[in-house]
Amino acid sequence: MEIVKQITTIRPVLAFNFAVSKLHEVIPNLQSATSPITHEQTLLLESISFFLELVLINLPTNFFDKSSPYQQCIQDSESLLKLLLETKFSDPNSTSFQMDCIKPFISYYNSHPMSIQYLLTKIVPMIPFHSQGEKEGGRLSNNTLHCRRRIISCLSNLASSMPDKLLPFLPQLYASIQQLFSTNAVNETERVMLYLLLIVLNNHVTNFQQSSEFLREIITPVIQIWTAPDLTAAFQTPEQLISYLGLDQNSHPSEEIIARRKKLQYSVSALQTMWKKSALPPTTNEDNGFIPFIANGISYPSKWPISNFAKEVMPNVVALARSMHALWNPAIMSKVASDYTPIFKLDEAITAPLLGQEYHKVNNSESENIKFVRNLLDTLRDSCYEMFGYGFTHSDELFSIATLPKILIDSIFSSLEFCENRHLKLIVRHVLMFLVKHCPTKLQPQFFDTLIPSLLSILFNRIKSGWEAINIRSQKENKSDDSEQNEIIGDKILRDLTLEYTFWVKEFHGHPVALKNVEIVTPLVYGLSACLMSNDHAVIAKSTPICVQLVELLSEDARFHNLIGNDMFRVTINVMVQSKIPDFNNDFVSIIRAIYVKLGKRCAFPNQILATLPNVDQSVLTKLDNEISKAKSDKQQRTIIKKLLEEVVIVNQSKLKKQSILDLPEKLFVNKMSATPDESNFFDKHNTDSTSNLFDSYDS
Repeated sequence: MEIVKQITTIRPVLAFNFAVSKLHEVIPNLQSATSPITHEQTLLLESISFFLELVLINLPTNFFDKSSPYQQCIQDSESLLKLLLETKFSDPNSTSFQMDCIKPFISYYNSHPMSIQYLLTKIVPMIPFHSQGEKEGGRLSNNTLHCRRRIISCLSNLASSMPDKLLPFLPQLYASIQQLFSTNAVNETERVMLYLLLIVLNNHVTNFQQSSEFLREIITPVIQIWTAPDLTAAFQTPEQLISYLGLDQNSHPSEEIIARRKKLQYSVSALQTMWKKSALPPTTNEDNGFIPFIANGISYPSKWPISNFAKEVMPNVVALARSMHALWNPAIMSKVASDYTPIFKLDEAITAPLLGQEYHKVNNSESENIKFVRNLLDTLRDSCYEMFGYGFTHSDELFSIATLPKILIDSIFSSLEFCENRHLKLIVRHVLMFLVKHCPTKLQPQFFDTLIPSLLSILFNRIKSGWEAINIRSQKENKSDDSEQNEIIGDKILRDLTLEYTFWVKEFHGHPVALKNVEIVTPLVYGLSACLMSNDHAVIAKSTPICVQLVELLSEDARFHNLIGNDMFRVTINVMVQSKIPDFNNDFVSIIRAIYVKLGKRCAFPNQILATLPNVDQSVLTKLDNEISKAKSDKQQRTIIKKLLEEVVIVNQSKLKKQSILDLPEKLFVNKMSATPDESNFFDKHNTDSTSNLFDSYDS
């Protein structure tokens, strides 16, 4: 790849001519082929199109300009594009290759906008592609479906790359798409992809009224499905959702049930796409209706056109999120027919990569019915989370709802104890992160104090118990391969959740209002302390600077001296002493230094904990205090503390590989703890004078 970039930069004409000549050689051969393209041939075609894309991306910026010195190359481009657009392939893989070769010529289209009309005239009619022998309305092969989506993706890519050039053709595109919809020439997934194409272009309409009206025209049919009485009723309880989807019947689903599932998947996917991809135009003008306003102390450039539909769409999102969370309640799961119990397990397409294996769809013996329902449930959950998350970005619409904290408690933040780690990770990424980023300062106490403590307590328990289980299993013998594989999958998901937690805390601790609430700060600090127990390099590297910054922010508040000076300090000392990875020592020393310097003279906790270490008496503590006081830099203070710990504590100094559960040998993942900690009543259980017992397993 790097070689291609360098050759193109040094000899652009040579690289361009080579790519073009290769295509002129390949296209006639593909057209005359009498047998379907094999998998190996498809991979070869993909490498050729990728080479072409690399060359075109790295050409000089003026390469296709009408006044450029590369006029012959421009003529060759026109000849090649004409060949690509005029050639009709009956093989879906060849047609996909055709799209992959048309797509990268962005620079040419920008310099020669007259070509766009011709381009659209040729590509749009190709969307309802059929392979030779496939009938309209009949079942399409996977290759054909992939090809059709490749055609739409090509159009979407062009729209994203040069929206100003395609925007004049939006009415023409919309009319063609409406024709495809009215004749049922595209399936539900393709409809959603075409909505994305329209949304991308509509985002660049600079008149608020025009943008809103166009959006209303395309979203209204979807909203009518979404708010229909049957779907509204199905969302109200998990039992009704089970019944609506036919999950309470062991028999093969009827045509009616299949139609219900497809309708639900289509409507929620379409709304998710519109919520996620809608945006304000790059420049907003008050004269064109994008009127700035101030709400809740925040200045907004304008209302978002998509936010006009929030109050129509979100009530069913709220109900669906509540039912989806409750669906994982064992009491509710028991109402699902036995044939459908596999839907609650991870798909092999996800587990295989986690195990370092290749996933081959043809080897998956699971029924299409089970796979579809599982993917549907994942789509429903993802859509609910993202529609709330992106809803927080759509000006002031959601935040203007006075009861929104209660609504969130009753939906996205309900039944969290039944959510799996993979679900919690999505909540943190798609909901919590957006809430923290976009919540107005004046509303933060109302939202944060209501929503965050319970979620943080659950995250703390999951992170702590998960890494403790790994540490216990790392010292035991192997069990069965099946059990071991499940543990590896669970451990890697735990790692993802832990990292997502650190990303969120990094964003969250920049909001000083939230750091005044003891019920928020307590599980926040416990969670970070549990991250330090992970023995995972990436997790510890992310957690360390956050811990240091939190110490800086919290050290002057006496309410948190025990939490920081006792609990976090004790955990950091213990994990450093017991860690087998010396690369972590500098991270731990940074935290120990920050706590000792900030709290050593404010409270007795740090010295009390140091006094419990071997060979540490009052004279050692006095010497440490004097040396730290005289040190002129943070680096010198860290060196002093590190020297003390190396002298009085046996710290493993052997140079070992940085440890991560991504590369731990499988034999370490054994004997998963069967007991699940009770995640309820967190503050009732841990409201004690000293909370250091939370980390007893690391006491020396």
